[in-house]
Amino acid sequence: MRGAYILILIVGSTILGLICGSILTAYAFSATVATQGMNSVFNFNEFVGVLLACIAIIMTLFGVFAAILAVYGFASIESKAGTIASNAVNSSLEEGGKLATSCSEQVEVLVAKLSSPGGKLHTLTVETVQKTAAEAIYGEIQYDPNEGGDE
Repeated sequence: MRGAYILILIVGSTILGLICGSILTAYAFSATVATQGMNSVFNFNEFVGVLLACIAIIMTLFGVFAAILAVYGFASIESKAGTIASNAVNSSLEEGGKLATSCSEQVEVLVAKLSSPGGKLHTLTVETVQKTAAEAIYGEIQYDPNEGGDE
């Protein structure tokens, strides 16, 4: 991560140098124009073209700098968001947490629903007990719970 800060420092220094260089160039140009006149150096169209080109270069470098910051910033935000989400889930799963309480309530409701008479768990339990008891009593004889148990 230290390399990212060094890269940001280098790119920032470069952009700052370009901005300062453009300001000094514009100042030197204006001083030349003031002493020698505008017609001897550039005409107005050339002067505006040079200024717009300088602004375009500065804005391009600023965009590159912002893109580099965005990449490193996104990586940082992504890792922090993952840590925060993990901590939130862990704290809600702890005893008394919202998620743990909700899961416990849902499991209780589901087990009560399945184990009530006529529920799948109740029916499966009754059939298993009947089959096991029949095998224990009758040995190898197959027991069919639909026949009512009278063999």
